[in-house]
Amino acid sequence: MKLQGAIPFGAVLRLVTQSRLALLAAGLVTSMYSVACSSDLPDATTESRIDVLLPTLDPVPPIRENAVSLFAGAYEWEFPNGTRVVFVPSDIEPGRVELSTQSMGGWSQLPVGSAGLAHAITNAVSQSVMMHFYGWEFEVNSFTTARVRPYLDELTESFSGHADADELDDLLALMHLHITDPRVSEFAAGEQVQLLHEQRDNYENEPHWAAKPDTDSVRYQDSPWYRVILTRQEIAAVTADKLLELYEARFSDVDDLMVVIVGDIERPTVAVLAARYIGTLPVGEPDRYVNHDPGFPQGVQRIAIPIDPDDPSRPLLHMRFDSEVPVTARTMVIADLMSAALDRVLEDAVREELGEAYTVGASLWPVAEVGKWDTSIGANVPAESLELANSTIIETMADLEVNEVPESYLARARSTLRDRYQLSINSEIIEPLLRRRFLDDALVGTPEQRLAILDDITAADIQHYVPRFFDLDNRIELFLGAE
Repeated sequence: MKLQGAIPFGAVLRLVTQSRLALLAAGLVTSMYSVACSSDLPDATTESRIDVLLPTLDPVPPIRENAVSLFAGAYEWEFPNGTRVVFVPSDIEPGRVELSTQSMGGWSQLPVGSAGLAHAITNAVSQSVMMHFYGWEFEVNSFTTARVRPYLDELTESFSGHADADELDDLLALMHLHITDPRVSEFAAGEQVQLLHEQRDNYENEPHWAAKPDTDSVRYQDSPWYRVILTRQEIAAVTADKLLELYEARFSDVDDLMVVIVGDIERPTVAVLAARYIGTLPVGEPDRYVNHDPGFPQGVQRIAIPIDPDDPSRPLLHMRFDSEVPVTARTMVIADLMSAALDRVLEDAVREELGEAYTVGASLWPVAEVGKWDTSIGANVPAESLELANSTIIETMADLEVNEVPESYLARARSTLRDRYQLSINSEIIEPLLRRRFLDDALVGTPEQRLAILDDITAADIQHYVPRFFDLDNRIELFLGAE
């Protein structure tokens, strides 16, 4: 959902396991944790646990548990270390389980300049954990299916992972190890230093690489907090110890960790594994993110980046806006409907002017952590047509502020969204559940909530929100391919 220049994670985590934790039958009792820890379940020292990686962990029972009404069978546990675990049974992807976590803070809590190291920090730790426990030689597809990956963003730190349903124990054990026993080898640090140099080379020599950092520089008014391309001197100062220190500052304990587990597995199985691997995580001091954003720049800011005529890359027009619209289920539907309609409206307007089939689209993305939106409009057009495309888009958006979107465009957009709002992938369960940290359950925007709202949104609603999502007086214009 976010556009990130993430470095691909090139190594696969594998473990040898001799047996699998059996699926457990749910009983009709008040506490599902009590059922999961009954004598009918495998003992904590059974071979199903990953003995080579973790010592025996004594399960920590939750202090609260309750059903969650957002999805069928959803259930939540809260542990003494402040962690909340929400589970939703789902057979959308048979035999698979997915994990997503979120904790507040991110690189905003690290020293200034850490934004440019965010990917290096998490990549180095993941690679080093793999090398330490599995050695240099391992066969893909012969060990566990569990994969887990840490992420460090501005406002949050998180894990994402997946496994076969009968290997959730492997998946949670891997996450536990990334928190309690991280490491960075000299080899992994060296690889990240090389990648940082490559990023610097690309920024200096490839116009498309420069587009995002240069736009961010204008968006954040040259704030050093948001500089993601490091200087050669800064790269030379990167060491294994520094990467590990920064990682541990954000990942070595928990205070507000939210964990979402979705998949084709029974609740009692999740209960016992959550108590063992999540309830036992070390507790840290509570903190939140720090707002370093200097604010969106006023007026119209233009960035022009030339492209060599022989460069096969396509020119690009990109407009970036800022919006203070509250994030709710209703505004999410309005944004979805507006995006689907604007794609067609803007595309038709630009094609009418240019006479060729060039692509235009609008993007509206909620940032629930701070209750605002990132909005943009992009177009792929010839370099000589960038100015014409820009003026056409601005004129079209200005017209939509005073005239309603034609019903024919809205009808097509509604039809598209009805299909999109059918629950078809597990991420459509995970994302609303993570938003529960910031929004009431009735506002998180599940597919069911959005579908119930869709037909209530009118052309007048869209017209009302156009200037609120796209403030034409304050925008950033990127002309990639300008003369």
